[in-house]
This record gives sequence, structure tokens and C-alpha cells, in this order.
Amino acid sequence: MPPTTISCPTTRPTLSSVSTGSSVVVMQQRINARLTILGAPGSLLLATDGNFGPRTLKAVRYIQCVAFLAIDGVVGLRTWAYLCNGENSLPVIALGSRNTAVVREVQRLLQFDGFYAGLVDGIFGPQTRAAVIRYQASIPVAQDGIIGPNTWVSLVLRKLTGGSCNV
Repeated sequence: MPPTTISCPTTRPTLSSVSTGSSVVVMQQRINARLTILGAPGSLLLATDGNFGPRTLKAVRYIQCVAFLAIDGVVGLRTWAYLCNGENSLPVIALGSRNTAVVREVQRLLQFDGFYAGLVDGIFGPQTRAAVIRYQASIPVAQDGIIGPNTWVSLVLRKLTGGSCNV
């Protein structure tokens, strides 16, 4: 499955559990669209009622988890970017990357699946690169050791099906 974009408004306000109104409706619609693209369980789909209640908060946290984002329940720039642009919005990470939280989460997932045996340290070093190449060979995409949109698609789907996002 290639990365998929969704039409989004140009104004993307920061939304949280105290938010209500038309911006929340738009966000709920985009969450539903992204969850549908990902093939997430229908039970996660939201009523588009403009109320950022507990179900919406759970869906936001779930999206943030599968997309390797900070799980804070706030729909800010990065969460909007993922809702609209999918895996195209996620960082390209490669040898030398030190985006510690994202790299650490990738290392954990690769370790869980048996591709990575190194230290979960958030540093994309030679061991992480080799693990990514082994992972890429299994999915299959270009085996370049770089996590770009096509590899992100698979990693996001892996988190979705792996049950590691019970938020």
C-alpha cells in the first residue's frame, strides 16, 4: 500500500479534549478517513459530532501511536500532518539520525520482530541500518536501510496489527 494523502483544510487549529465545533468535526472526519485507509477496526471510527470527548481522545492517541508520534492526545501540527499526508509526513531516518524517540520506537518494533538485537538507544547506527535492511527485505521494498514513506507504511501497519497501540 503506498502512502495516501487526504484533502485537509488550510487552517488546522490545535485541538484537545476541551475543543468543540466545526474544526473538531473536520478533524474527526480526517481521523475516520485515515483509520479507514489503514484498515483499522471499525469500532475506532468516530461520530462526527464536533465533541472532542473520550472516544475522540482515544482515537487521537491511537493515531499518534501507530504513526510513531508523541502520544499526548493533542491534535497539533504533527498529528494534523499525519492525518492529511500519512506516511509522507513522517521523518526520513537513516544512518546517523538521532531523532531519539522515533528511532527508539523503530528499534523496539524491529527488536520485537527479531530484526534488531542491539541496544534500544535512539541512535540510528550500523546495527539499526542492518536491521532495517533485513526488515525491508521481508516486506519487500527497496533495501536501502533508509526509513522513508514506503517503509513507514509497513511499519505503521505493523504497529496497527501488532496490538502495541492499546491506548
